Amino acid sequence: MLLFYLVSIIAHVLADEKGSPLFALNTTLVNYYKEPPQTGSQVLSAAVFYLHELTRLQEAVAERLPDAKELLVRLDKDGGPQHLLYIPYNQFIDKYHWEGEEISNYHIIVSYTRRVWDEMLVKELGKEEYF
Repeated sequence: MLLFYLVSIIAHVLADEKGSPLFALNTTLVNYYKEPPQTGSQVLSAAVFYLHELTRLQEAVAERLPDAKELLVRLDKDGGPQHLLYIPYNQFIDKYHWEGEEISNYHIIVSYTRRVWDEMLVKELGKEEYF
């Protein structure tokens, strides 16, 4: 839990750059895939926090809050959640000794993140599903 809060604090500090922790979290996750951190919980925490922030954006866009749709457009132009394009499960298995439950849990987070992203693309931007 402490790790989740640390990732949250770091992401919010980095959010000043583009107005949302989603950009920093995406970069963090992509970098984790290239050079895995010490523990799998770091990867898991960042992915959960990304999903949390994406869900908050989905709610803000649905409620027509100021700047929410603009943020969605910027995320889309930035390539969206690039950490969802390829997930190095074999690397996680080797480095963290993840087994069925851990892989399944991460897959659930990834699947739900893809669903939220696709719903926003279709409903709010009139685009086709990405995933």
